[in-house]
Amino acid sequence: MPARTKGQNIQSTPFPSLVFGNSQSSINSGFYGMVDQFCHLTPECDYESKQKSGFMHKGNVFSINGITINQNYYSHFLATSPVKQHNILIPLAGHHFGIFNDKKVLATQNQGFFIPENKQFFFETDLETIAGSLIISYDIHRLNNTIEVMTGSTQCTINESSVKEIPLAYKTVSFKKLMMALLSQIDSFNANKELLALSGFDDQFYRLLTLLLCKEHFLKEEVCDNYDKKKSTIRKFEQFIDENIEKSLHLSDLESHLGVTSRTLQYHCIQHLGLINPVAIYI
Repeated sequence: MPARTKGQNIQSTPFPSLVFGNSQSSINSGFYGMVDQFCHLTPECDYESKQKSGFMHKGNVFSINGITINQNYYSHFLATSPVKQHNILIPLAGHHFGIFNDKKVLATQNQGFFIPENKQFFFETDLETIAGSLIISYDIHRLNNTIEVMTGSTQCTINESSVKEIPLAYKTVSFKKLMMALLSQIDSFNANKELLALSGFDDQFYRLLTLLLCKEHFLKEEVCDNYDKKKSTIRKFEQFIDENIEKSLHLSDLESHLGVTSRTLQYHCIQHLGLINPVAIYI
């Protein structure tokens, strides 16, 4: 097998579609063209890349009511800079490394990290694969106000002073997918900022970020487990009906097979399927 040269798979790796904006946006070459997209975050940044001559990127930037969303796919680059605002990085592809006060953090798959306003931050992406990210800057005071309103307490408010990793999934809940779904509204409103503001886009963002930060408060383990049990009961119910569709079935048959009372089964079916008489209406 021939040895692979650095950057070889960069040239052959397709860039994914963008989350919002022109999803078919052209892939640009030229290292400093990408740098311009980050100037509002890192005004005094030193950028470098080991693939500067073959650097490629594409991306979009959108701002609304104090929130600025950068989505980008890019070749390898590294940066050293002060950061003007609080940010959250959500990885879309590849690996991202950050170093702050000698502490190294990693963003990949379902783990992002916070980048607080700071005087010196080092950032680097994959050397041999395409990397992609959402970097969203926000108002930390508004975030804390939202946290206080939603939790009814000041105990959950945050004071970001260091870079830290943050899980983007909690049991069956993917906050990454929820964030992507929220950002898809930008296209739904054709990037009209007035309509997005009227729809409460920014309020939804801060509420979603609150859920992400305070997930243990809102998504307690026993609640998730109870939900999983209900869904399991519904799946068994549907399977049992499908397998015995030609037989004369009674609720007692279901009680015996599923291990739940008819009242519990009826409640689950109303909640998840909208069925008052589970057997008759499902059939």
